[in-house]
Amino acid sequence: MNQLEAIRTFLGVVRSGSIASAATKLNVSSTMLSRHVKVLETQLGTRLFSRSTRSVSLTEVGQLYFERMSKLIDDLDDCERSLASLAHQPVGKLRIVAPAFFSWRHLAAWLHQYNRQFPQVRIALDLVDQPFDLINDGYDVALVDTATLSSTSVIARQLWDEPLIACASPEYLARCGTPARPGELVNHEYIAMAARHAATGDVQLEGPEGRFRLEQKPAMLVNNIDALMQMIRAGVGIGFVPMAIAREDIAEGVLNVVLPAYATPPVSISVVYPSREHLPAKVRTFIDHLVASAHGLRESIRAESVEDVATIRSVATAAHFPTEQRVRTPRAGANGKYQAQFQAQTA
Repeated sequence: MNQLEAIRTFLGVVRSGSIASAATKLNVSSTMLSRHVKVLETQLGTRLFSRSTRSVSLTEVGQLYFERMSKLIDDLDDCERSLASLAHQPVGKLRIVAPAFFSWRHLAAWLHQYNRQFPQVRIALDLVDQPFDLINDGYDVALVDTATLSSTSVIARQLWDEPLIACASPEYLARCGTPARPGELVNHEYIAMAARHAATGDVQLEGPEGRFRLEQKPAMLVNNIDALMQMIRAGVGIGFVPMAIAREDIAEGVLNVVLPAYATPPVSISVVYPSREHLPAKVRTFIDHLVASAHGLRESIRAESVEDVATIRSVATAAHFPTEQRVRTPRAGANGKYQAQFQAQTA
């Protein structure tokens, strides 16, 4: 017999004043309740009740046992209610881990939007430079470069799958020239993301003539996307970034698209978590929020091609840059590779 069930029976009998009353409230037979109490007394090796024909009264040991068990069962019930609340209401601390290079503006905005919607969730974001273990390190979710995902013990949902485009500042291109073909990139200053460059050692581009593999020696390595964007804006060199991050700078004339007919193979980002079963509400709602936010961003970019952005940039900056420094609106044919590739991925 389950000891916890026997304890609950004992408490029910005491609070009801008799076995018969308790049997009525619990919708079980008096014989069954008597058996439960008898088993509990046998396990404890002492009598808990002084019985009469109509009622029961506690022995001294029974009174002490009742007081101790009442508090214990109340704490247990409170614990179960709290856990049930965590399963159904987004509350508590949400631990998120991501590589350091994931420090980019959309992630911060998405975290802020989620926190406004669920203010009882306390977000703790760790951006790390070393490998991490989602489960053993105690994290709820992780953002990862899908290409690095090898564990089969976690569940992954893709957030992003987008090529990287080459960008540079107008000042850099005016000083060093604008490459017309992929091969000319080797003659330019190259700013690389440390993690991805270390993994590949080169740059791959896909365009109208097929795929190019370039042995690029970075003039500078940075370990997060914000630093990469700052270096490109400052005119240090050419770097490859997602359109989602560069599009505002392109529209405002801060950056130019270099080689708009070419892009890297898609870079995939996923959110991973330990299991689909019994997910706390904070984890489930956060994952859904990330997926919806990424989808919304993809849709907005889908409606805004590189050519559209470049046109906006040309109009917005015409009064500030000489004609030869303005970004050239890409030819429809030349830009088709990137547009078709991106639209296929976001369809």
